[in-house]
Amino acid sequence: MNIFYYPNGSASTIAARGDGCLGRRPNKMYKLKYLTLSTILVISLSLAGPSSDVSARPLTNHGVSPTLGTAASFSVLGATAVTNVPTSVIAGDVGLSPAAGGNYAGLTPVEVAGTIYAVDSFGPDGLAGNNPGLLTTAQNDNTAAFGFLNQTCDSDTAAVVDLTTLSPLGPGVYCADAFLLSGNLTLSGSGVWIFKSRATLTTSANSSVTGGDPCNVWWRLESSSGDIGTGSQMIGNILALTSINMQAGATLNGRVLAQTGAVTLNNNTISGPVCVAPPVPTFTPDVDVDDDIAVRSLPNTGGAPIRNEGFPWGLVIFGGFSVIALVLGGRAYRRTHLPKQ
Repeated sequence: MNIFYYPNGSASTIAARGDGCLGRRPNKMYKLKYLTLSTILVISLSLAGPSSDVSARPLTNHGVSPTLGTAASFSVLGATAVTNVPTSVIAGDVGLSPAAGGNYAGLTPVEVAGTIYAVDSFGPDGLAGNNPGLLTTAQNDNTAAFGFLNQTCDSDTAAVVDLTTLSPLGPGVYCADAFLLSGNLTLSGSGVWIFKSRATLTTSANSSVTGGDPCNVWWRLESSSGDIGTGSQMIGNILALTSINMQAGATLNGRVLAQTGAVTLNNNTISGPVCVAPPVPTFTPDVDVDDDIAVRSLPNTGGAPIRNEGFPWGLVIFGGFSVIALVLGGRAYRRTHLPKQ
């Protein structure tokens, strides 16, 4: 026969409170309490665990510079004509294709450090520049680079953007129906800048772009031309579907490459940079060039969760807490089943 001692009241009083002598009801309550808390802790850590290997940091620029191939040696590449008002200073090669060499006008070999190429012997360099095969390949590489630059925008496509209002501007892919440059644009940081215009790039007189690496600054003009204003100082590679017009005294540390139109020069200095070939890219260009126009802003490169490629400390912490929670739950469970003495 079991004898029980009731220090706080009679057996009937305690039984009425639900603290019966057999101890089963409170044991069940405590067991459920500890097991519930342990289960909640384990589930919470499980949900938090997968996110423990990510950390918030500024978005890494996803813009990738294309490989220009044979077009890289050209400071100027035109399709229908290359005209010049002397005297210009051009560091690299000049090419014209598919138009014949007779469509050169005003450009002399003394203004060009490289070779002036034509599809026949009627270019300024005569037989020395007669190389239709090279020019065909260069234009094909130009077209391929133009397509490669059709990369996903870091921003909504805006209508007309004056880039001066965004200065300083970090690396990224920026899109607009048309770009203006009324003053100075400072490119801040290091990386790749891609400016995708569905139409034109127009710079005001004496405007400028400073900072950045000219090997990694790209201007993609989809449906119209580039108009570089008098005395403007630009950097980067200007790739236009149609034409590029360099007004009097404008300078460019980069290249002007036109696919289907003319390049017009006027006492310009074009110092094409010598660039290290980038690694073979894995980017796949957008299929739809005419993506929908969205609202009017070019945003910054804010934070986003990016997978941390270092040691998985989050998983270690998660596993440790899970073990502790299970141990505590198990001990609590065992304590509720110990016999009364």
